[in-house]
Amino acid sequence: MAELKAELLELLRGDPALRAQLRDALGLVVDAAAVLERIERNTEAIHELRADLQREVIALRRDMQREITALRADFQREITSLRADFQRETERLWEAIAGLREDFQRETRALHRTLSAIGARWGYLSEQALREGMEGVLQELFPGAVAIRRWRVHDAQGEVLGYPCWVEIDLVVTADGRTVLVELNSSVSAGDILRLRRVASFYQAREGQRPSAVAVVSPFVDPRAEQAASLAGIEIYTSTRAA
Repeated sequence: MAELKAELLELLRGDPALRAQLRDALGLVVDAAAVLERIERNTEAIHELRADLQREVIALRRDMQREITALRADFQREITSLRADFQRETERLWEAIAGLREDFQRETRALHRTLSAIGARWGYLSEQALREGMEGVLQELFPGAVAIRRWRVHDAQGEVLGYPCWVEIDLVVTADGRTVLVELNSSVSAGDILRLRRVASFYQAREGQRPSAVAVVSPFVDPRAEQAASLAGIEIYTSTRAA
């Protein structure tokens, strides 16, 4: 059987007329018009399919564009809302910081007033103790030969400070015809030296007597106060000087 098929195929290859007779006998006649019609129908179907695909693509593109536009709008709204929330939170934060700053400043001022009051009280007590100590030492060393007093006069014309006030000199020491004015301070600045010079001039005008010397006794002296005292001819006695 296999050999017969091989011989038949060989025969058909070598005989075109036989191939035509066999085709006619088997009804294998090709209808060109039918083939062309089928091709046209397939082509039209392909065109329709392509058109449908293009319409679907265009519709899908429009839908995607709408979705993207909607997403962009939502995103913009969210960003705007977040920015507004952030702005409000920032404003509240700055308000809280401002409140804390005010509270801190109030507490600082209160603490400063307290420390100033403590310092003033301590300075007053220190000066008072030093005054009493010097009076006691001078009276023991020179009994009856030294006169020590505190001088306090009202400056009605404001000659010393520019307005009416009481003017004081802590110690007025008189011995052997000499008068020494002594100021006792817990600290001394250049302003204190200038004020003491005006006080000494005021003393001389009121008492009609020029002091033999003017001195300051203090544990803390500003360097600028030393310069001012040197120019004013005022002696400074201290153990510690400011840097």
